[in-house]
Amino acid sequence: MGSPSGAQGPPYAPIETAEIINILRTVPDPGITIGMLLRRFGSRVGEGPGQMARKEWVQLVKKVAFIEDEATKVLRLKTGA
Repeated sequence: MGSPSGAQGPPYAPIETAEIINILRTVPDPGITIGMLLRRFGSRVGEGPGQMARKEWVQLVKKVAFIEDEATKVLRLKTGA
């Protein structure tokens, strides 16, 4: 009946900036929004055990990308990423 208290969720592979860069490089025009990018990481981002906190994930995205258009929230790779 349910999982025991303190049970950990499934182990997820750590998310690295290289993975974000690879996704952004393969997205065709007009680009991808941060919400669409987040969906690509599925259950690996969240507040549960074994997940990367959303705030930390956003910081990784900000290291390698910027919002090109505030109206559409489309992400673009930073130069040199």
